[in-house]
Amino acid sequence: MDNILQNAIQAAQNAEVAFSKFITANDTGSTGGHQSGFHIHKHAWSLFFEKPGVKGSNSDLIVTIKWQNDFETTSRFTYYGVGTRNEYRLTRFGNGFPFLSDDNVGDLLIICKKASLYYEAFVLQRDEDIENFFASLNLSVNDTNKIIPKHHEESPEDIMQECFGKFIESLETDFPSTIVLSDNARLCYNNAHDIDVKSILKDPDLRLINWLDAEFQ
Repeated sequence: MDNILQNAIQAAQNAEVAFSKFITANDTGSTGGHQSGFHIHKHAWSLFFEKPGVKGSNSDLIVTIKWQNDFETTSRFTYYGVGTRNEYRLTRFGNGFPFLSDDNVGDLLIICKKASLYYEAFVLQRDEDIENFFASLNLSVNDTNKIIPKHHEESPEDIMQECFGKFIESLETDFPSTIVLSDNARLCYNNAHDIDVKSILKDPDLRLINWLDAEFQ
């Protein structure tokens, strides 16, 4: 899998908020609109703002965006609400920015919020990469130009493995004692699977087997 595609998938899955859209002629400025810069759908305001823009006033935010896991821009996200305008647009990318030409119309833009005022963005140009991105996040073409829904939830196995990792990092010896190992394995299993006293008493043999398996892992 292409590195840019792989990074885009991972960034979208792990982002606080993620958004995708196909780049249009209106974005590149070739339609003679107000200015070049990516138009962001009104329903996707939470990608940058804590609350929607208020009609009758403008508001903006300066953010850092890392593109293609390669270079950064200090860009501006603006809500235009004065007069007849009622739109959000992302602008200010500096000279030589490579993704706002007519050749980019039809490419897929992905913007991912990583932290306050810091974003990662990717532009996928090949149809195969776009299709693979959609497939990896369980999306369709109809899911673009909006916030990407969160589909991924940690499984009990994921939670248990994360607990194991934290336990290992906390060790101050090469190998823990048997009692420390078994206690923590049981704790990780119980927390991951929401095991309480009632469920243990209901089927103690099964829980013993589960704990032994967790200790072996």
